Amino acid sequence: MALQPVVKRSVSADVFEQIAADVLSGELAPGSTLPSERQLAEALGVSRPAVREALQRLAAAGLVAVRQGDATTVLDYRRGAGLEVLPRLLIREGMLEPAVARSILEVRMHNGPKVAELAAARMAALDRESARATGRSGLPERADGEANASESRATGRDNRGHDDPNATQPGMTGRDNRRRDDPNATQPGMTGRDNRRHDEPNAAQPVTTSRDNRADGGSRAAEPGTEYDQVRADLERAVAALTAETDPVVLQRHALEFWDHVVDAADSIVFRLMFNMLRAAYEPALAALAPVMSAEVGNAEGYRELAAAIVAGRPKKAADKARALLEPATTALIEALGGR
Repeated sequence: MALQPVVKRSVSADVFEQIAADVLSGELAPGSTLPSERQLAEALGVSRPAVREALQRLAAAGLVAVRQGDATTVLDYRRGAGLEVLPRLLIREGMLEPAVARSILEVRMHNGPKVAELAAARMAALDRESARATGRSGLPERADGEANASESRATGRDNRGHDDPNATQPGMTGRDNRRRDDPNATQPGMTGRDNRRHDEPNAAQPVTTSRDNRADGGSRAAEPGTEYDQVRADLERAVAALTAETDPVVLQRHALEFWDHVVDAADSIVFRLMFNMLRAAYEPALAALAPVMSAEVGNAEGYRELAAAIVAGRPKKAADKARALLEPATTALIEALGGR
């Protein structure tokens, strides 16, 4: 016998759910009045305190207006309710509401790139702040759309000119600034970051600065205790989880975790609260959406590129990568739901 956990619910929560469902379905029309507390208690077979608590929750959700000594009036939830009612609107009687699903997808498509852009901008600011505190070079500021900005530290590429592969550029950090015919030479003032030839993986490093020359988009190795590196580590773990998984429903959960970290990095309370509600609405529909979402959540490389752009502090590129990742599945779902 397969036993299921018993979910304990309060009586007031049951009253709230029943009245909220009637308001959101239109059975209780805006402007109509509810029976008195005593009448509701008798009809529902519960205590008056339970009814009173439920009515207070309904009022807080923007579904009814409770006036002391007067009747409780049903409100138009489209005018007064918040995002907390979204999960109840999306799934009604076990069925997906196409219009509500389409609205969520449209918001997701518009918000995702902006959140990624904010996250990348904040990562760049965090790195520069850390750089000032430690006296090192931070990620370069990009005020011209990033087109000409150096990406040497964010992408792991060196700072040499294409016409002189062995030239040492002023202000270099010591990455690969030796002559190729003298692989073991140590340059004065070097910081010990990858001053070996690529064919000398075991050459000794005189000093470790916690930064590396990785080519996967990460700008440096972990520096324990910094917010920058915590975000980068979170994104890397999320991408690794997406890469290792094949189940379409589980993949969607890993994708939600990835975006959860991106929202954290963006540091916007409004986007955070919106994400919370959109996620609460989206999660009950994971199984139903799996066939259409499989291409997006299975695109581990797309998530990796987006993470790299955020970590590298490239707002415009992060927005473009987010749009490229989200657009195909979003467009397909909207079309499947009937479009506009």
